Amino acid sequence: MKILFVQSEAENLSVELLSSYLKANTHQVFLFFDPLLFSSSVISNRILGNLFDIKEVLLQTIRTIKPDRLFHHDRRLSVGITDGHRDQKTF
Repeated sequence: MKILFVQSEAENLSVELLSSYLKANTHQVFLFFDPLLFSSSVISNRILGNLFDIKEVLLQTIRTIKPDRLFHHDRRLSVGITDGHRDQKTF
């Protein structure tokens, strides 16, 4: 199974551990890292953030790899879900 993790801003130990586990169990694992230059919670500048935005590169990577599963924690790729009991959540 092809699995793509999309990680932004900083390294994430849980993603690294999951990746290691999945690789050990014969899955193909890919990581796309977006440093969020000028779009992070620390440094934010709309003009420079748009200039250094790599969303198109991410979309091309997804098209190229064609992952079976995509895991992300990136506010720019939010997906709304409902659990039936609460209002819509964004992850």
